[in-house]
Amino acid sequence: MGIRDALRRILRPSDPVGGPAAPDEPAARSVDTALIIEAARLVVTTRTATRALLMRQLYVTDEVAERLLARLEHCEIVSAGHGRERRRVLTTAGQLPAVVAEFRRRDGAEPVG
Repeated sequence: MGIRDALRRILRPSDPVGGPAAPDEPAARSVDTALIIEAARLVVTTRTATRALLMRQLYVTDEVAERLLARLEHCEIVSAGHGRERRRVLTTAGQLPAVVAEFRRRDGAEPVG
């Protein structure tokens, strides 16, 4: 299965990943398309895919960072993380524009809500 096939299944209205941010947690953000794109750009450009990086750079909670990594894994942007094994970034910088375009196309085709 290629990146395009995985991205086609990324957004489903019946499969919400993140909820609305809690009013008492201003740093909490829902996992929406813009945030997934931002996370994809970050991990591809830094060649690092860790919860800590996403939490620090995107200002998200641990739970949201883990969900972002799960989405990136689902789209074959990063490898699966088993135990203490580090995730590998599978997408190259050259592939990133196509990945971002596919995210945006899917977001317009199937609005989340």
